Amino acid sequence: MTTTPLSAPAIDHEIVEHAPMPASLDGPSREILDLALVAIDGMPQLEPADRANEEEQVKVLLEGIEADEQRRVELQGWLQAAAGTGQMRYGVLARLMGVPEVTETAEKISGSEIVRRFETQGFVKQAPDFADQLNDGSRAEVKLEYDEQRFSDPVEQRGQHLYPTTELEAIRELNSFLGGFMAKSTKFRDRIGVGTARGAAKSMQKNLTYIGNKELVEGSSGLGQSWSEFLAQDEANQLCVITTSSLTGEQSRQGGIGLSDDFIRDQVLESMARRGVPADVMARIITDPRKISGDPAKVKIVLVDDWVVSGRQMRNKIRDSLSLIGGEYHGRIEVDVLAAPQHFVADGFAVDDASYPVKAYYRAHRANADDSEDVRCHITGSHSTVNFGFSIQLEYMQKILNEIRGTGQRLVRMPAIASIYRRYWPARPRRLAAVH
Repeated sequence: MTTTPLSAPAIDHEIVEHAPMPASLDGPSREILDLALVAIDGMPQLEPADRANEEEQVKVLLEGIEADEQRRVELQGWLQAAAGTGQMRYGVLARLMGVPEVTETAEKISGSEIVRRFETQGFVKQAPDFADQLNDGSRAEVKLEYDEQRFSDPVEQRGQHLYPTTELEAIRELNSFLGGFMAKSTKFRDRIGVGTARGAAKSMQKNLTYIGNKELVEGSSGLGQSWSEFLAQDEANQLCVITTSSLTGEQSRQGGIGLSDDFIRDQVLESMARRGVPADVMARIITDPRKISGDPAKVKIVLVDDWVVSGRQMRNKIRDSLSLIGGEYHGRIEVDVLAAPQHFVADGFAVDDASYPVKAYYRAHRANADDSEDVRCHITGSHSTVNFGFSIQLEYMQKILNEIRGTGQRLVRMPAIASIYRRYWPARPRRLAAVH
C-alpha cells in the first residue's frame, strides 16, 4: 500500500469541526485519530486524575496506527508542523505519539548590540510567537501559583487559596480556553458583544505577547546591560531609577500588595550584580528623584516597569516625577520596560506638551481586534496578569460561556494564567497543596 506524503493543515480557529485529516489517512486509522482528537478536546475540563486516565485511553486508541510504520512516520511529520500552530489537540496528540516538541532557539545578542538596538530602534527584539512558546517543553520546569480571582473581584480575596501549576500547563490551558470559546460561541456570534469577544480570542491566540520566566530573565538582563553601559561611559554619570516607592518615599502597597515596578527594578539590579558590575558603579544608581544632582547631561532618569499597555499608569508616574525634579532634568527622562507595543516604542509617551522615549526589550505583537479600551496589544506574563487587553476580555468570555451553559451546569473557570498570584505579593496563610 502506498501513501501520499502529508503536509501540515492550515488551521482556522473559527471552524468548529476538526481540521481535515490528510486524504491518505483513511480506513480504521482515520477513525482512530478522530476518536483521539475528540477525547483530547475534552481534557482541559477534566480533573488531573481523570485527564491522566483519558490520556491512557487515547494511547490505547493510537496503537492501531503503530501497525503501519510508513503511515505512522508520515503522521509524525505532519503533527510536528501542525502542533506548532498552537492548537492544543495537535500538541497533545504529538506528545502522546512521541513526536519531539519544538523548542525555542534563543538569539545570542552581545551587550554592545543590545545597547545599540535600544538606542537606534527603541527595542531589542520582537516578542516570541505564542505558538512557539506553547511547544517549548522547558517551560514545564517553571512553577507558578494562581488564585482563580478575576479583575473584578475584590483585592482582599487575592491569595486566600493558591493552586500550583507550571508555566507550560498554564499557557496551554489558556490556548485551549480561547479555542474552546471560539468553538462554543459560534452559534451565538450575532449576540451583542460576542463578536467582539470572538475577535479578541482569535487575536490573542495569534498575537499574545507572553513574558514567561525566560523572557523576564532575558529582558531584565538586557535592561541591565543598557544601564551598565550608561554608567560605564563616564564616572560622573548618574542613573536615577524611579518606581512607585520612589515617588511615595516608601515601599508602596495596595492592601498589603506590592507593585510591579519595584519588582522589575530589583530584577534588573540583581542581573547587574550577577554580571559583576563593580560596587562603585552600582553606587551611582539612586532611587530617590529628590537626590538627583550634577550636570543634567550626565544624568539619566528611568521609569521602569514590566510593560506598558494602555499607558495610563505610566503617564501618571511621569507627571508625579516631573513635580519632584528640577526643570533642567525633565529632558533626561525615559521609560524602560520589558515589553511595549510599537506605537509607544516609535512615538514615546506624550504627556502634556512633551514626549518621553520608551525603550522596550521586547516589541509586543500588535492586536488585530478592536478593543473598547483602545488597547492595541495583548500582553501578560508568568509573574503577573495584565488587566487591559487580557484578563478583562477573558472574564467576559468566561461570562458568555457560562451563559451558554445555562443554570445548573458546572461553571467555566478562568484560565490559571489569568489569575497569577504575583511573585512580589506577600504569602497568604491559607494554601492548598494540590490542584483542585
